[in-house]
Amino acid sequence: MRKFRAILWAVSVCALLYNPVWASGSVGRSDSIRNELLSFAGAANRFSLMNPQEKVYLHFDNTGYYMGETIWFTAYVVNGLLNRATDMSKVLYVELLSPEGRVLEQQKLKIEQGRASGSISLSGSSKVIIGGFYEVRAYTHSMLNWEGTYYTRVFPVFDNPSERGEYRQRITLYPRSERFPYLRPREGNLKKLNVTFYPEGGELVQGVRSRIAFKAIDEMGRGVNVAGVVYDASGRKVTVLGSKHGGMGCFELVPDDGKYEVRIGFDGREYTFRLPEVKPTGYVMRVDSVESDSLEVVLCRNDSTEGCRLGVAVLCRGLAYEFATADLQEKLCDRIKLSTADLPGGVQQITAYTCDGEVVAERLAYHDDGRRVQLAVEGSKRWYRPFEQIKLSLDVTDEKGLPLSTTLSMVVRDPQTTVASYDRRDIESELLLSSELRGYIENIDYYFESDDAEHRAALDLLMLVQGWRRYEWKQLTGIEPFEGKYPVEEGIAVSGRVLRPAVSRAMRDVDVTVWVYSCLLYTSPSPR
Repeated sequence: MRKFRAILWAVSVCALLYNPVWASGSVGRSDSIRNELLSFAGAANRFSLMNPQEKVYLHFDNTGYYMGETIWFTAYVVNGLLNRATDMSKVLYVELLSPEGRVLEQQKLKIEQGRASGSISLSGSSKVIIGGFYEVRAYTHSMLNWEGTYYTRVFPVFDNPSERGEYRQRITLYPRSERFPYLRPREGNLKKLNVTFYPEGGELVQGVRSRIAFKAIDEMGRGVNVAGVVYDASGRKVTVLGSKHGGMGCFELVPDDGKYEVRIGFDGREYTFRLPEVKPTGYVMRVDSVESDSLEVVLCRNDSTEGCRLGVAVLCRGLAYEFATADLQEKLCDRIKLSTADLPGGVQQITAYTCDGEVVAERLAYHDDGRRVQLAVEGSKRWYRPFEQIKLSLDVTDEKGLPLSTTLSMVVRDPQTTVASYDRRDIESELLLSSELRGYIENIDYYFESDDAEHRAALDLLMLVQGWRRYEWKQLTGIEPFEGKYPVEEGIAVSGRVLRPAVSRAMRDVDVTVWVYSCLLYTSPSPR
């Protein structure tokens, strides 16, 4: 019944997109330009419904391990459209990678009702013979059709105690061996201060006021607070800038056709950076959440840019939920409002495009739909005796306080011995935020600890700085073809050839029968 309801919901979304009155400022059916713009949003929905992306989250029993221990985990696999338990893939791949990037072990786990569970031994049998930072990677077969969609987490694996009971968090560094080449992509060394600038909407356009976000990081990739001054080509001071959270901040500028320089003082010296190139023509997008139930989108062009009508679509995880048009045929700017009432929680992709489907401006925004699962734990004590029995009572409710019936995974740890971790993702921040953005998000739990103006402003800066298209617009709308090379696996697939002895030549017309005795857990050695 759940699957049937999901199909009905998907069909209703497509029906809405083909209804020409579904948008703010709707007009009659004779408006062919508007209908043409709307058709791209409809094509995006058809693509996403036919090619839904899956997501994986692994709940681990610890944040760090010692050699010889076992990593225990529960996996949650969801259909990315609604973040509901997947009914597609039945096989989950979980891999253990060495610090050099070699696959040490691969497991194939059976997915039942969107869940799987397993363990990885860190004993010598899995080739974990030295301490270091090891990676656990998880994905389904169909997730390989898209770049960077698999789940990954890095754990410290500490040296065995030199004396019984002496658990020090120590990792002995060994020189790299030629026997184990380093397979991970090498990254260049960072300077003591590194600043990157991101014009809102994508580009700086001559004569059009733009909001420019930036992020400053140190040589370790950590955000640092900075302040600086922006100068034009003649050396005149134009404006100032300062970071607000995690090294991120923004400022406004009306650029001319010259180049701009940013000077920032940091750690006793002055650093100089260039702003992105100013384009002679183009469009600039500005998005603000001025009201709790809507997004205000402002699109502008300069006199040198030919005017036209633009479509504006709001997509969440590949599905379009809102659509409007901006009329820039005669005007230099147009302001539209998009309702957030029907938007699901998470990252929203706001795209402005022409009648040819060409994207002219785009940015990401975050919408909190207020849906929360509340978990209350009762019965815990501050201190426990060794091997004392622990009894806990769990109460799970929705955002309205109504009880929920669900299946949970739980980890009980001693906070005094928990390994401090840079990776603070939980299932909420992973599915709603981290999986939709590029790169590492520093202190990701900060963005979910409170829903006030300060935290919303910091989250919007994150959207401006680390926002990117997880869902490629040209493939979504059919402008570029998409070929899915990796089909959904509904069970373990077995393939191979029968070879002649000695000559290793394939034999023809040979019948082969394969029995799979258990699909609960299958472990294979590394193909490398």
